[in-house]
Amino acid sequence: MNIVESIFDEDTRKCDDCGCTQDNACAGGCYWVTDSLCSECLAKRADHDLKIAPEYFKAVIQGLKTFEIRKNDREFQVEDIVNLKEFKNGKYTGRKLTVEIIYITDFEQKENYVVFGFAALLPNMN
Repeated sequence: MNIVESIFDEDTRKCDDCGCTQDNACAGGCYWVTDSLCSECLAKRADHDLKIAPEYFKAVIQGLKTFEIRKNDREFQVEDIVNLKEFKNGKYTGRKLTVEIIYITDFEQKENYVVFGFAALLPNMN
């Protein structure tokens, strides 16, 4: 196999966190969540469940909203996993979107507030 073929071969993927590959999976097994992250490493990252109003949830789904402004009572960090759960009239609608924090800043925010940018990981909406 030449180098060009190996670049496009899905079996050459490697997890950035643990180094597992298609042929050498994590103990107990894993699967690809992204091209460079396996399911076992995703499960080890900090996981936050956050409520989100329908109008903001819709904007996230449409790709128009890629950030959140939140009180930093959870010590958010880059690479944390966030489950954005849609709530309407105080009740969970059953729809959620899982995202990964890719950028965080507290510049020009109220005390103990942050802005974090995110990228969708698992579009597992019902």
